[in-house]
Amino acid sequence: MSLLWPLVSEMMEDRSNRSLYDQHFGLGLLNDEALRPLNQLLVSPMRCGYLRPWRSMALGDSGISTISSDKSEFKINLDVQQFKPDELKVKVVDDYLVIEGKHEERSDEHGFITRQFTRRYKIPQDVDQSAIESNLSTDGVLTLKAKKKPTPEIEGRTIPIVQTKTPAVTNEKDKKNMADVAPAGGRGGFRGGFGSRGSGRGGPRGRGRGRGRGRGRGKEGEKEWQPVTKLGRLVKDGKIRTLEDIYLFSLPIKEFEIIDFFIGPVLKDEVLKIMPVQKQTRAGQRTRFKAFVAIGDHNGHIGLGVKCSKEVATAIRGAIILAKLSVVPVRRGYWGNKIGKPHTVPCKVTGKCGSVQVRLIPAPRGTGIVGAPVPKKLLQMAGIEDCYTSATGSTGTLGNFAKATFEAISKTYGYLTPDLWRDVPLSRAPYAEFSDHLLRNHHAKAVPVDE
Repeated sequence: MSLLWPLVSEMMEDRSNRSLYDQHFGLGLLNDEALRPLNQLLVSPMRCGYLRPWRSMALGDSGISTISSDKSEFKINLDVQQFKPDELKVKVVDDYLVIEGKHEERSDEHGFITRQFTRRYKIPQDVDQSAIESNLSTDGVLTLKAKKKPTPEIEGRTIPIVQTKTPAVTNEKDKKNMADVAPAGGRGGFRGGFGSRGSGRGGPRGRGRGRGRGRGRGKEGEKEWQPVTKLGRLVKDGKIRTLEDIYLFSLPIKEFEIIDFFIGPVLKDEVLKIMPVQKQTRAGQRTRFKAFVAIGDHNGHIGLGVKCSKEVATAIRGAIILAKLSVVPVRRGYWGNKIGKPHTVPCKVTGKCGSVQVRLIPAPRGTGIVGAPVPKKLLQMAGIEDCYTSATGSTGTLGNFAKATFEAISKTYGYLTPDLWRDVPLSRAPYAEFSDHLLRNHHAKAVPVDE
């Protein structure tokens, strides 16, 4: 078994190794190294035709040349036991570490010998060449080591998230998938459909594909707002500075850009439900999509919009516009002492739509919103933090449930409370106060009509 290792060690010579043994150059040969062995079975079948010497059994005791590299250090060990310190030179040439050794002729037990060697090592790019150190041990091992350069930290860039006002579902394929996933109008829970048929501007009557008032909506949104109503002109010219001035005189808002002008950057919209609706015609059933969208700034303003269209994306965009046109102010009050900011509804209010009736009751600070998901979402978007709610009727119809809650929230300014009992000076309405400005800058032009 002791002879197996020399045979195996020679077969391993062909493999790459980071250690280079000293080969005992310049030393005398032993007797068994100069004679061929008589037993051919001991000869290795490799390229050499001789038996390895017995001293190769103890390679670990011999001097070696090793290279080690880790995350923090690069290190080289080289056996130079035949040379004195003044006979060695270590230098850096380009990107190589060069070690040279040479001694003059000297005598030993075998005669006279002169040794000379040159060895080059490739220095890695991440090694600091100016920090290379060399040490020579008492047993003739030269050690060279150097610290590696610190790895620079990769600085990232924060990419802001911009919320768009358009949905991602726009093509016909997604529309069909939405129709398959959307639940049908039924009862039970808050997944039920809206019980009444679509009517009014958002009703099932359409003008065909790509025609009507929805054409070119995306391109128009990029253009500068050109108001067409008196209220819009006064808002754009800076005569009316807040929404409260509009609500004080109950002026009708017919352009959704007015809402964007005042509170557009802080408005948040959320789709409450998308449901398919069908109408029986002579050609068969006609399927459309109805979208319920709530919009609010979480600070006293909320709106609700319902829109029906052939495509889901068009229905959502139309519902957002209708929600902006229906934005109402929300009055908030206190429960008990007036400490801090208003946090609840000022009084009990009730809203009704169809068979659903919703009642909002003031609650102490810290209570939260106690109610179903639909009124809770609307109250949060209105900026109300604490409130009790009660509902009766067919609350499974989400449309009626949301409309009843919105009507109740809209009535917070419908009651006169003691804190509002004060003398308020009367002021002129904006249309009367700025009538000269409207006539001077936006006078109407007569258009001739061909008879």
